Amino acid sequence: MVYLSHIFIAVLYLVGANWALCSADAVIARQRSMVTALIALMVASMITVFGSAVLLGEQPLLPAGPSRFIVLTLTLLTFSVVSFAPLQTHRRQTFSRIFTLMALALGFFATTSLWAAVMCWSLSAVVAWLELKSHKSRGIHRMFAWYQFSAAGFFLAGALLFSFGAVSPALGCFLLAISLRSGVFPWQSWFTHFFEKAPMGIVIAYVIPQFGFFSELMMLQQENSRVLAVVIASLGALTAFVAALLGIAQQESRRALAYLILSQSGLLTFGFAGQTELAVQGALLCWFSLALSCTSFALLIAVLEARRGRLLINRAQGNFSHTPRIAMGFLLAGFASVGFPLTLGFAAEDILLQGTISQYPWLSLMLAVAMALNGFNVLRMFFMLFTGRKKPADEVDIGLRENIALAVLLAPLFLSGLLPQLALQPLLHAYNEKQLNAWQRPQPTMLDSPQSFFSLR
Repeated sequence: MVYLSHIFIAVLYLVGANWALCSADAVIARQRSMVTALIALMVASMITVFGSAVLLGEQPLLPAGPSRFIVLTLTLLTFSVVSFAPLQTHRRQTFSRIFTLMALALGFFATTSLWAAVMCWSLSAVVAWLELKSHKSRGIHRMFAWYQFSAAGFFLAGALLFSFGAVSPALGCFLLAISLRSGVFPWQSWFTHFFEKAPMGIVIAYVIPQFGFFSELMMLQQENSRVLAVVIASLGALTAFVAALLGIAQQESRRALAYLILSQSGLLTFGFAGQTELAVQGALLCWFSLALSCTSFALLIAVLEARRGRLLINRAQGNFSHTPRIAMGFLLAGFASVGFPLTLGFAAEDILLQGTISQYPWLSLMLAVAMALNGFNVLRMFFMLFTGRKKPADEVDIGLRENIALAVLLAPLFLSGLLPQLALQPLLHAYNEKQLNAWQRPQPTMLDSPQSFFSLR
């Protein structure tokens, strides 16, 4: 099965990538990128509203269920990323690669073919590596290649084993691939260096779609093993806890951001391992919440970095009164990232813990401590960046363009935080209609036939 709505927007992004690449400079590339992203966002919004009513043969253009979250969320992220992207770190090639990464993410979620998923997984790593390699002074591309190309190799090996019917060894390869790609403890060293050195737009486009966690969900449904679920839940809780501890010890904002996102992403690993309807619903809501909130938080750090240079958080070095819109946006995005009350993250984390606490009581306690540490980390970053000194001569607040992009990200989080049923209803529909299906076990001789890989609909 192929979702034509995802493919259509992915093709639009590839056209936009080529258009941005043909620009004379980064300013024109950003303008063209904003036009492309806005058109894609409008199309995705119309498909989300009317997609179930439009039939292509016997199949709706976009069936009800979590797929609506995915296509709308990715277009929201793309529009905000290209609107916020500082020109100091984003060249025309960077804008082009952001669109390419988002197109590959949509392709990953658009099909039930395992081989298409392998291709999108691998090509996204190549695109991000090319961007890192183009910055010759940044040796991070070697570390990135070691981890991410290894992850792609394990994913390919798992697909080959899976096609020949060797499901258990295949799942072992998939688990290694997911751990390397997602920075699960103890393979998180590439993650912080990637955040520290790469342009923020590339970081968001590569990390936020979370290929690994959605693959983990399908893997757990394929092999209903209690031991495997416990191992994955333990890795998720440990990743969340260790990353939260390391985050509060950081003295540079990008590294603190990396550990915050890594810790909150541990929630997804832990929630998907719950294998209950409530736990998986909470994990899916967490993905939607973290995608929007962590993206806005990261973009505001990039904007502030473009004004001040490297952002240290070992001492107070800002002034709230002179950049109030950046400061308030930073605080709201940070609160949304850690599940503050009246945000969607609060409801999502509550649902996730309710679905897992009976199965993993001690791991749930570890996760609760990690959440509290992440909240402390957000407040520490806020006070270090927005209190303590006078306004520098060249520091200005964000303008209309950034305000609109920030509102596009934060408004859904607080609106759905007040009315969480708006976000939860599509997930309930997916379960009621049995739209959450596991991989199909192929015959050993069916190597070249498409396999049901991503059936989260």
